[in-house]
Amino acid sequence: MESHTDAPLLRSEKVAVATFDGTGRGVQCLTAVQGGEVLLRCPLRDCWTAANATQSPLVARLLHVEAQPSVGEFSEEDLISLHLMLEYLRGETSDRWNHIKELPESFHTPLLWSDGELYNLTGSAYQMLAVYLRNQVEDDYNTLMEKIGRRQRLEGGPSNTERAASLQAVAAEEVELERLTLDRYRWARACIQSRSMVLENDAIEEFLCLPGGGADMFNHSPEAGPGSHRLAGGSTEDAAVEVVATRDLDAGEQAFISYGARLSTASLLFSYGCVLPGLVEPIDAADQV
Repeated sequence: MESHTDAPLLRSEKVAVATFDGTGRGVQCLTAVQGGEVLLRCPLRDCWTAANATQSPLVARLLHVEAQPSVGEFSEEDLISLHLMLEYLRGETSDRWNHIKELPESFHTPLLWSDGELYNLTGSAYQMLAVYLRNQVEDDYNTLMEKIGRRQRLEGGPSNTERAASLQAVAAEEVELERLTLDRYRWARACIQSRSMVLENDAIEEFLCLPGGGADMFNHSPEAGPGSHRLAGGSTEDAAVEVVATRDLDAGEQAFISYGARLSTASLLFSYGCVLPGLVEPIDAADQV
């Protein structure tokens, strides 16, 4: 029986993860496909969303969701970040490990830039923006930890005995809560910033989603155009993220999606940690992020 640690990330007969010159790791067509064909379908239950986070036993225990069902004080980013961090700390025991192990440990976004890298932008508006983004995430982390602490202490919440039992239950899942560090939070936020999608359709309201099942492995190309990914289904129970070929593709060719229309070099670098091959536009150009 195939375990969750060795199951293929992309469950598709049409595409697979591959490495390409210039763009690095991406998604390759295994066979010729026509424009409009669905290349990959990933059920929403396998993605990282705020709703899925609150259904996670680890997150639910940490936030005492049973005693305090409302999680309205937490942003989508924070709930997804908590879910990512807690599952990451479980390692191979996580049933999401086949996706987590494929996530980069480092990103080229400002959230993870070193002081030396920031120094290279001295004198530009981009240095101020990068510092602001990095500081904002640190503030978000501190606020998140304070909110978790308040839920632990909230009158009418779990007793000390119940709280200890809850933490023991989490510990039994081999998660070290003290490892929910600022650095690990920055990593989770970088994952979300560089790989997530905002999805909606006529039946489902807009929400933030970090796709699973390999749907986040597609690189960006402005030639992919609109319609390269979509939310299919009439309810969150049967919904799925679909990646669609926007033109005919040959076997062996890289399949792309569009991260957005008319994205500038700075927008790609600051939001996704990448630039398009062949672009020589300088970072201090008159550019909108």
